[in-house]
Amino acid sequence: MLKASAGGGGKGMRIAWNDEETASGFALSAREAAASFGDDRIFIERFVVDPRHIEIQLVADRYGNCIYLPERECSIQRRNQKVVEEAPAAHLSSDAVRRMGEEAVALAKAVGYRSAGTVEFLVDSQERHYFLEMNTRLQVEHPVTELVAGLDLVELMIRVAAGEKLPLTQSQVTRTGWAFESRVYAEDPLRGFLPSTGVLSTYRPPTQEQVVATMGDGATAEAGSYDGIVRVDDGVREGGEISMHYDPMISKLIVHGRDREHARQLMLASLDRYQIRGVRHNLNFLRSLMAHPRFAAGSLTTSFIPEEYPDGYAGHVLTEDERCDLFACTAVLQTAADMQAATVGRPNDATHPSSSRYLIEIEGEIGSEVIVRVPSPPLVGLGLGDVLIEGCELTGDTSDASTRWSRVMRVVSSGMGPDALMEVQFGNPAAADPAAAVTRPMAVQVVERRPLKWQLSAFGTLFSLHARPPRFSQLATHMKPPPPPPFADALVSPMPGALLSVSVAVGEDVVEGQEICVVEAMKMQNVLFAPRTGKVRALLAEPGSVLVTDQPIVDFE
Repeated sequence: MLKASAGGGGKGMRIAWNDEETASGFALSAREAAASFGDDRIFIERFVVDPRHIEIQLVADRYGNCIYLPERECSIQRRNQKVVEEAPAAHLSSDAVRRMGEEAVALAKAVGYRSAGTVEFLVDSQERHYFLEMNTRLQVEHPVTELVAGLDLVELMIRVAAGEKLPLTQSQVTRTGWAFESRVYAEDPLRGFLPSTGVLSTYRPPTQEQVVATMGDGATAEAGSYDGIVRVDDGVREGGEISMHYDPMISKLIVHGRDREHARQLMLASLDRYQIRGVRHNLNFLRSLMAHPRFAAGSLTTSFIPEEYPDGYAGHVLTEDERCDLFACTAVLQTAADMQAATVGRPNDATHPSSSRYLIEIEGEIGSEVIVRVPSPPLVGLGLGDVLIEGCELTGDTSDASTRWSRVMRVVSSGMGPDALMEVQFGNPAAADPAAAVTRPMAVQVVERRPLKWQLSAFGTLFSLHARPPRFSQLATHMKPPPPPPFADALVSPMPGALLSVSVAVGEDVVEGQEICVVEAMKMQNVLFAPRTGKVRALLAEPGSVLVTDQPIVDFE
């Protein structure tokens, strides 16, 4: 493992499997380290295959007292950068934790350490641990330790720095509940997690009241039990800019629950209600991680992401029930919009149809015919109420009904404009008391609304849906397809950044996979390769140019 001596965050860090990779990786890591930390020194250590990354948080004062706090699991990593952390660690014996804790304290005492710090270990499948490094500071993930230990680590760090004694001994350290932290980044998971820049046109993090209210009706709630904590640590505001010159982290989303499953459900609900517009972000990937069966089981190693996402993250694949839920929400939104339009100029006209029928298309493909049975009073402006939804799944032929489905849908709160958050609950209309059976919550973010078209964010993913009258959908099949965009054969920049170099010239023959250019973003150098074999037609950008996402760089014949 080649690693920058002066910093972390995955920058200046590479695995080398042979002499060639050691030589090339050393040079690249040194350049990245110099750009990120102003220090190009690199150290080399043993690489342990498929370990867990476990951290021990400690605090020491000047009087020889030192304690270690509940361990942190930091194994969910991408490119050696932590993505999700939790405390405590799942499926790790108390004996293994004790051994690491005692060694961490011994290390701190041996060097006369006086502050808060973190000792990091790699742990193999037999619970053998290997010292990795000590970070002489608080880390990004320290809030999960704060929540399970019931301590303010920033305050504790300041107090011992001011000369105070530690207020507790090792025997007084406690652990309560479970905590997760998700790192929210300005990056595009669908494009290899490349960094994203722009202005935060909408920034609305979830609130504890918002999430806990949803969980109160969920299946995991228990009468009189602890509701949990939702916390957001951030330094951005709506209207602020995410720049290419700084780290892409937007915020830290932290939750604390009764146990691991309760905390996981809190995190899922929080991610669904986190609204970010203006830049690409990784909320969809974070939700995918939290919902993954292996993650839910706590079977974690640092290889989790490459093993479970070997071809990268391709987006959320809707289950049959999720598709129907999303179609129902789209149909109800369109019904409310149609009713609202019908009342313009006729505020006293209470006449409205008893039902509405739409063909719902998702991402350009026919999905389902949906009938909305409208209650009285109507959903003008999406007021609160229960709606009966009847759907019929369709194939390419709208006359072919493959399956039928139905829902009772309760609109808890919503709006129809951009950035509205739609809170609904679903139930089974066949239940003895359908109204009482409406308990399954769902959050849908309205991203964009145009005539008959909706961009909705659900399950952490953005979907484009059309809610069309059946006749309109049939006529649309006769429309001509749009022309291809200009420079359709060009190599484009997958991220905003600076063009450092171009390795080819006009008229040069290239082969698929050949290096074409290098783009620097967030102080990381990214090599772009030829997408296919061909000849260079034109160079569309020069070294030193500042690029935007999808800007053409080299065009091919």
